[in-house]
Amino acid sequence: MRIVTSFVTLEIRGPRQARSEINRENLNRPPFFTAAVSSGEVSVRGGGQSGWDISDEDFQAPSFFEDTQYKVRLKSLVPGTLPKAIHRDPLLFQSLDAYEDEDALTGPFSFGRQVGLCTFAVQVGREILNITLEVFPTKLDYENDYDRLLLDISSASRALALEYMRATYRSSSHTDVSDGSQLDWLILLRNEAIRLEAAVRYVDAHPQRSLSRGMSFRRIEKVRANDTRARKSIMSQSGIGAWTEIPGVGLSRRAIRGIEPLETLDTPEHRWLRFSIQAIGQQLAVIEQKTSSDIEDLVRRHKGVPLRLAAERDEISQIAQSFWELLDLPVFTGVTSPPPAGFSSLQMHTAAGYGDAYRSIMVLRQGLEVTSPGDNRHSVSDLHELYEAWCYIEVVRSVLSITGGECELSELLQTNNSALSVRLRKGIRSTVTFDHDHGKLDISYNATFRGLTGSQKPDIVLTFRRDTWPDLIVVLDAKYRVDATPEMLDRFDMPAPPADAINALHRYRDAITLLSATGDRTRPVVKGAALYPLGFGDSSEYEKSRLAEALSSLGIGAIPFLPNNKGYVEGWLRSLLLMKPEELSQPGPPFSGTEHLHKQAIRSSRGFRNQ
Repeated sequence: MRIVTSFVTLEIRGPRQARSEINRENLNRPPFFTAAVSSGEVSVRGGGQSGWDISDEDFQAPSFFEDTQYKVRLKSLVPGTLPKAIHRDPLLFQSLDAYEDEDALTGPFSFGRQVGLCTFAVQVGREILNITLEVFPTKLDYENDYDRLLLDISSASRALALEYMRATYRSSSHTDVSDGSQLDWLILLRNEAIRLEAAVRYVDAHPQRSLSRGMSFRRIEKVRANDTRARKSIMSQSGIGAWTEIPGVGLSRRAIRGIEPLETLDTPEHRWLRFSIQAIGQQLAVIEQKTSSDIEDLVRRHKGVPLRLAAERDEISQIAQSFWELLDLPVFTGVTSPPPAGFSSLQMHTAAGYGDAYRSIMVLRQGLEVTSPGDNRHSVSDLHELYEAWCYIEVVRSVLSITGGECELSELLQTNNSALSVRLRKGIRSTVTFDHDHGKLDISYNATFRGLTGSQKPDIVLTFRRDTWPDLIVVLDAKYRVDATPEMLDRFDMPAPPADAINALHRYRDAITLLSATGDRTRPVVKGAALYPLGFGDSSEYEKSRLAEALSSLGIGAIPFLPNNKGYVEGWLRSLLLMKPEELSQPGPPFSGTEHLHKQAIRSSRGFRNQ
């Protein structure tokens, strides 16, 4: 793709089609693409030798994909001026090299495992080229599986799907929620900050004052008849200035103290605005301090400071500074008291500036509707993290359905909330327990097993607990990876996760050990499966495949798992829950040596009985 303006030329090179042949249900929708300059015209061409132009009626923008490396070259057409690639996420263009003698930037970039819209700018001097393009997933159906995956996660814990800063973004609406998170608030604030600041500055330029009753000295001829304070001053002959005779009253000073209406900015509306802006600044200060503490902790542990984390801290600091500056506006001079309790004002809803500021502040008390398009822009977690969280949530949901349990899933899931992200809590503390016909089942997320040869961390651990039986464990690994090469199709008869993903399950079964009541080491893992993103249509032959055969005979295999393809995992979980401990405890074909010893022991016991 080649974009030409009067001040810069941009070229992006990459594969025409980066996604595999699997999960291709919706490739007919054209990708979103715009290119605009601050002045002049822009030309966009690419797509082959004949090329296409953005002005053509049949123009179809190029598709960009996750997990794909692209090369970009920015060439300034202004001699002696290097172009700048500008994006909110500093990781996107961090690998570009500057060639000052050519006035150019060149290098690779990748969206990683992020999908959605990406907006970035190229600047040369004061001229700016703005580009928005769309990034598609390579392993999921974008409009079905991806949206359903987000819906499933957000229905359990909305903030699990959110990130503060990434290379791509989605649009969303805001809605009333009972579980609004700090991350919701921060993302909404970033979207509303410019509108709120503009509204407050308009209020500062066009304030609506109110009248207050103040005391001041006034000339005697300007006193109104109903001014009780003035009458008392005349009767007590207090005041300032020369004495004067008032017919029918007597002597009085020329100026007496009385009540006078005064214009003031210290209104309930301005108090409410100032109080709200101050609260925003204080909350931003807390987030900024927490982020700075995270950075200082990384420095103490001699780890580098992540570029993205530093950029997030700087952006939050900049937003906070803009709100502290609003408090110094003249409209808030002398406004120090909080608004009255239960404050309500028609002016705050309808007046120019006031209504806009009120609506923006009210938005901050809501939450993001992650799967509903709207005016807010928010980033979403990387796809492999989304898929791992979704697998755990759906396994828990499936067991709830099978066992007939009922509960609010958000109450079962334990999360770790940092300043800028929400994650499922790892380890034993994130364990859900179910009752079933043969005992109890614990489902743990990312538990760690420390062994003699190192720690093992399977993604999902199912622990079957029965009376008089030791714990039996089934491990699941969520792998956002699909291998559809001819070699893999020949080996397993269908697309499968890479070999190392399945081999890790064999390692878990061999390396994870627990101490028994007698102090002996035992191996509790009896089965394991890799969960990987393959749709229903591409896995129709799964039950006849070698993956299913391996899971059945070896106890180790892989199962396709997506929002449109949950049946295989649900069926396998159902079979595990129905197994008696005698059946579940069989991990697969016995070791030949162990089997030989077992047969020898049987023969010896028979010989002893015969004697």
